[in-house]
Amino acid sequence: MKPQVDSSTYRFEDYVSKELFLSYYNQIKMISKINPRNMLNIGVGGKVIEKLIPDSIECFGLDHDIELKPTVQASIEELPFKDNTFDLVTCFEVLEHLPFEKFEFLLKELSRVSRKDVLLSLPFANNKFKLSIFLPVIHDITFQYLLPKFYRKHEFDGIHYWEIGKRNFPMIKITDIISGVFDIEERYTLNDFTYHTFFYLHKRK
Repeated sequence: MKPQVDSSTYRFEDYVSKELFLSYYNQIKMISKINPRNMLNIGVGGKVIEKLIPDSIECFGLDHDIELKPTVQASIEELPFKDNTFDLVTCFEVLEHLPFEKFEFLLKELSRVSRKDVLLSLPFANNKFKLSIFLPVIHDITFQYLLPKFYRKHEFDGIHYWEIGKRNFPMIKITDIISGVFDIEERYTLNDFTYHTFFYLHKRK
């Protein structure tokens, strides 16, 4: 099967913007905080995660595209690992590359190979409204509101099959499906890069 995204797309100088690097920073911070003994990173991209996480973490990168030189070449739909293999499984901006009908099944695969934790991020289509006020002594006060693009139907663009926030994919629908598989420890969107929504998930015993 031909890779959906050409490997040349992930050249650092072309692919990583300042906003996207904020997402990488958050990913690495979350991984470092959990500090797993070993982890599986699904969707290696430019291998930023593998290069910047602490050396003490044994990291296996999995991707379908052999040109990205993952540790393991395989499909997320058929993870070639036994149950409870990894302390942590990370899957950042990957699941939207497959049809939504497979979403729940893919979550169960992530849960199956994880021993404890899963970190997940998904695209969140929204319009950001932000108001900042500077007051003496108090300094900056910022108000921010994210309006999902519920009025827009998502059309497959050759890369994403679906995105949170668009018609038929409200956040509550996504969180309901996720909570049917995992316990959601935390869900949040970065203030300065609202396109990625993060989920810190615990495997159910």
